[in-house]
Amino acid sequence: MPRIKPLPHFLVSRLKPNTLAVITFVLLLFLTCYFSIKQYRIIVDRESFEAYTMVNEAKNRMQKIISNSISATELLSFFVQEYGDDAVDNFDVVAKEIMFIQKHIDALQLSPHGKICCVYPLEGNESVIGYNILADPKGNREAFEAIERRQLFFAGPLSLKQGGTAVLGRLPIFKNNTFWGFSAVLIKLSTMLKAADIDTIVHNGFQFQLSKVNPNTGKEEFFLKENSEVRPIYASQVVIPSGELKLSVFQIDKNKAIRQTIPIFIMGLLLSVTGAGFIRMIIKDSVFLGQRLNQSEKDYISVFEGVEEGIFRTTMEGRILLANPSFAKIFGYNSIVEMKRKVVDVGDKLYYSREDRERLLGELLVKGFVNKMEVQSLTKGRDKIWISISAHLSYETGNIISYIEGTVTDITARKKDRDKLDEQFKVLREYAFINSHEVRAYVARLLGLVNLFNEQYIAEAEKERVIRLIADETAKLDIVIRGLSSRISEVEEY
Repeated sequence: MPRIKPLPHFLVSRLKPNTLAVITFVLLLFLTCYFSIKQYRIIVDRESFEAYTMVNEAKNRMQKIISNSISATELLSFFVQEYGDDAVDNFDVVAKEIMFIQKHIDALQLSPHGKICCVYPLEGNESVIGYNILADPKGNREAFEAIERRQLFFAGPLSLKQGGTAVLGRLPIFKNNTFWGFSAVLIKLSTMLKAADIDTIVHNGFQFQLSKVNPNTGKEEFFLKENSEVRPIYASQVVIPSGELKLSVFQIDKNKAIRQTIPIFIMGLLLSVTGAGFIRMIIKDSVFLGQRLNQSEKDYISVFEGVEEGIFRTTMEGRILLANPSFAKIFGYNSIVEMKRKVVDVGDKLYYSREDRERLLGELLVKGFVNKMEVQSLTKGRDKIWISISAHLSYETGNIISYIEGTVTDITARKKDRDKLDEQFKVLREYAFINSHEVRAYVARLLGLVNLFNEQYIAEAEKERVIRLIADETAKLDIVIRGLSSRISEVEEY
């Protein structure tokens, strides 16, 4: 690399202190702007993380409420399939027990052939008795889809006949492979928001929004106070059977990060003025300045050659102009001299895919820089490795591109470990999520059967049959738990 020559004594003596003071001020002001921007980005990232945490915590609570409602409909369906008309006759007793077990549910319904015959609690819901969802062209689409799929389907949030807004889950019941009707659960939007601890007013500069794409119109509908002029800082999907709700967080105070950055900029500005004055005083001593320049050169060479990251400078055509020893080492070359001799075009020799080089150049031409772009590369021995590239364009006078310079880091080992770990956790998360619903369903059924048994709702002749049902449900629950434990053990061993 070219050596930095100290300024000759006669040249230093002729430089005006004011000129160097201005140069110093500009440099320090540039650093001030740089660190102010860095601080601004840190604050923005912190706000994004805070929004991410708020959304995901609320989403998990909403997901738990949805899971409880699924268990309630399955338990109600179980009683209908087992006891037929007796389950309808004793609906209030059964529904009361289910709602005692499963919290955050506002109402349960039975709808033989799609017509609502039973609602618990009845008070406040009298207006829906006799309503036939299958005969209503405005709302029967989800109901017919649930029958066709033979699985639970959540509709809404939608406006209720009895007033208010709610999410309604309908589970089709089949007896002898023939559609019998629906068991349904109703959760008011206000109940869901309260249980999920979602505040509808501004909190710490953030505000929640809940929305869903209407399956009939294809448009996104908002269920909280809409703020369409502000983009969400973070959003996440709440998975429900046959649909998704989007929970978003909006940042109301968009200038918060700027206000927090201003004091740092002012301090830097003061430092720039002070530093310029300090340089103006010491520039008179040319000998001292020469010594500092010589020491700076040594420090620069030491850092340049000793840093583990690969530092490079290339032309747009791919010819290496400058690089440190670590750059050559990453790609398996013994020295930069050897690398310059053998690598005429980095796009042909160092990139596994020529398209990655073109993608890098494209982003540089559009944005002027790239940050930690991950690409697959080739070593001297044509082995594949993964590298992370950060680079920017350098311009000459007249806005002409002079060269590309930046850094390269070998991330092969880290990427392999990350990919394997992500794959293991993805499998475990999906497996645990699916089985958690089954566990809740079995537990709900067991609790329902035990409560009915303890409260003496079961006739003496039916007790032995109910005990066998309890044993069967317990055995199924044990199988699910054993499977989940086995999967967890596999991930822990990994």
